[in-house]
Amino acid sequence: MGVVNAFHPVLHGGIVVRAAVEDESGQLVRDPGAGDVMTVPLEDKAPKLAAINTALRVMERRAKLLGLDRPTKVSATDPTGEIAQPAVVFYIPENGRD
Repeated sequence: MGVVNAFHPVLHGGIVVRAAVEDESGQLVRDPGAGDVMTVPLEDKAPKLAAINTALRVMERRAKLLGLDRPTKVSATDPTGEIAQPAVVFYIPENGRD
């Protein structure tokens, strides 16, 4: 959860990528003191997505280990799951026609 809650800046060539700040009308916002265009660092979502994916895989494995998942069906049975269905029988006429 620490990775999900942390801020991860986008890096390009070892430098943090920044985006200019715009106001509601689309004009660039400038620093009142220096007059420079104000910027904010862009956030990289890849570490958060990887952490979420890892957490989901751990949760799936834990549920399987504890038997919380519904058992998987491995043989053909009736809808109740109790009586085994007979094997499939193919009818092939001797003359090769229906």
